Amino acid sequence: MLALIPAALGGPLDLLARALVFVVFTAGALAALAAMLGRPGFGSGSGPRAPVTQVAYASFSGIVAALLAVGLGGPGALLWLVLACIAGAFIHKLEVGPKAGPEDRASETGPLGQVVRVGHALAVVLTALSAGALLLSQQASELLRASGGTAAPVLPWAIGLGLAAATGISIRRARPRAEQGDGRWLAPLTLLALGVYTALTVSLLFNGPGLSAIVLDIVRAAFDGQAALAGGLAAAAQGVLRASVAGAVGGVAAAQPNQRGAWGESLVVAAVALLTGLAAHAGKLSTPTPSVGRELHALEHHLRDGLTPSDYGQLIVLPRDSELQAGQRYRMVLRADPRGHRYGEAFREENVVAAPAWDFTRTVDTVILRDKDPERSKNAGFDLRIPVRREIVETRLGPFLQLHPIDPNLNFRQLMAARDLEGPFLNVADYTFEAGVVRSFHLDEGERFSLYAEPPPPDAPKNPALRDFVTFNYTGPFAAGERPPVVLTAPTSSGLTPGSIVHLRLDTPARGLELGFINRLGELEVPAWDFLSGTDTAVLRHKTDPELDRPISVHSRLAFGRLRFTSPELELDKLARLLPEYSGPYLLPASYHFAVEVHHGARLHGDLAKTHLALIPVHPQTAPIGNPGLRTYNPHPGEVLLTGMQGPFPDHEAAGTLVAALAHRFGPVTAAVGALALLVLALASLVRWYSVGLRSARSLFGRAPEFGFGLAFLVCVALAPTVGLPQLMRAVDAIAAMAVLLGLARLLARLPRSRPAS
Repeated sequence: MLALIPAALGGPLDLLARALVFVVFTAGALAALAAMLGRPGFGSGSGPRAPVTQVAYASFSGIVAALLAVGLGGPGALLWLVLACIAGAFIHKLEVGPKAGPEDRASETGPLGQVVRVGHALAVVLTALSAGALLLSQQASELLRASGGTAAPVLPWAIGLGLAAATGISIRRARPRAEQGDGRWLAPLTLLALGVYTALTVSLLFNGPGLSAIVLDIVRAAFDGQAALAGGLAAAAQGVLRASVAGAVGGVAAAQPNQRGAWGESLVVAAVALLTGLAAHAGKLSTPTPSVGRELHALEHHLRDGLTPSDYGQLIVLPRDSELQAGQRYRMVLRADPRGHRYGEAFREENVVAAPAWDFTRTVDTVILRDKDPERSKNAGFDLRIPVRREIVETRLGPFLQLHPIDPNLNFRQLMAARDLEGPFLNVADYTFEAGVVRSFHLDEGERFSLYAEPPPPDAPKNPALRDFVTFNYTGPFAAGERPPVVLTAPTSSGLTPGSIVHLRLDTPARGLELGFINRLGELEVPAWDFLSGTDTAVLRHKTDPELDRPISVHSRLAFGRLRFTSPELELDKLARLLPEYSGPYLLPASYHFAVEVHHGARLHGDLAKTHLALIPVHPQTAPIGNPGLRTYNPHPGEVLLTGMQGPFPDHEAAGTLVAALAHRFGPVTAAVGALALLVLALASLVRWYSVGLRSARSLFGRAPEFGFGLAFLVCVALAPTVGLPQLMRAVDAIAAMAVLLGLARLLARLPRSRPAS
């Protein structure tokens, strides 16, 4: 699963993951051996057959398991996933045999056995809430999130609440047979949805490369430790778990011997997972493809094609395609840099920034210091923005603006010297003016039109001449109006629909993100971006062999508007001396997620207006301005795009990639049918997981916890869309691993007592 990558976790959780895979396959092998030796408990049985719909309810778990396994361990994980599910079928077959009864529980009569039994039951309840309610509902919300739409931010909440309501209705109607999770209306819908899903998945598979080539790729990739770990864990959490821990018996409540066919759940998971994994590999669903450009574009086009002096003052030569007419007047604006302009002087002794006070300084409330490093200075994330108190002082040279830091402990000059910053830069205002157009003649270019600033009225606020604003590096001029946001672009052939909201993400490179620098304190200093603050792992890159890269644990602190990382394993500033064959460290943060509004590209410049769409980031800032304060913050996408983060990719996780692939291959109608079928399968799996958790809860507390567990289950279903998949998988993997280990340990303890009587 996604969270249990050794490089990302390490330590006890890594050992737990490897132990889980080992125990699952060991238990499956022992169960198969018991079958071959003809042990009782593995006969065909003569009792009631498990309902076929109960077996089909496991389908969505298999779909999620396959997509997560292939996404983590590559196509080779699919083989291990199927083998682990088959092992689970053997385990479950052994559990529900005719001799599976109280006599097999003698090993649990002691205090230690009771503790293990109770701990196992609690782990199953927690797994039903996490792997069942939270994970499956979160994946169901991905089905509609992948399709976008103008109400996309609301859709995950709507699907969560809708699934919670549908699950509650289904559970209520099936209450007389809650343990089977059966229902008159849900059962036929589940079979129909499974048939539709199978047909669509086979269509995806046949539109890819040959089946033999796909199988060969899977077999070749299977002989890899990461593939085995990913496949085994996915099966344990979604396949084997349903058999050995959360099936009709589960080792929690009284056994149900001779329930023929109940072990088929694991085989259904294996079959559906195999089909899903083959289609995912054929359609390259686990290999995201960038669909959006990385460059920011302006939606307004400046009217400056050169500068020339004249009797009018500063003249701005207009482009030849300008539609402005000679002799006319226009309201124009020069735009200030959102990151501030170099203006004024910082005085160390008075701890003040002073500058001439003009009208364009009326908005100044922040002093901005930029990094001196040429590369880092390009990224607003490295800017330090210091809130200040304004004061106007009259001098013989005119009014001056004095800026004092609100925090008296901050000193401008000391900060600049200690942290290699330059400035001051001030957040000055745009300059709006009345412009006239004149015709002029140039020897080289012939007749051209130019702009000049009309003299302001006597009562107008005082500002410098137009030439001074050009010197201050103002951009423009533009037609007066509000500043439009900067945008990303995507080709019109990308399949994005104008008017929709699309979710995108940037992923961390496999060898870590090269960002920041080692400061004088031996810390890795980076921008205070939210998605970086939770990073706990970094990579030391080997200079010649990537296979020898070394992960290290790190932790961060916030200081002066930046994050600083240190490692308990290594003094970072001594890396070159201690490990000369390594470089770094390079952080391994979570992906950066953001949304964009899709618009027609009519306001884009040049040919882009016809060939591309404009994607406006959904963000409080219209352009990258860096940290608005001294805390961690959600950066504008333009800041993160300046780093080595990979993408942007469509932000589809697991189940969402299926809908996106169907829409891309067959169109939105087919995608909607596939999404509906998957929603039905998700609902069936939710009902099944509810019965699993309720059974374990009853084994501990009798019938009393039915209301409390049902309420907790439905709340988890409703709130799941608010939880990110990587964070969710950490909890799912840990809880599922504990439940499977305890359940299989109990089974292995009972195996010696299953021998036939002499």
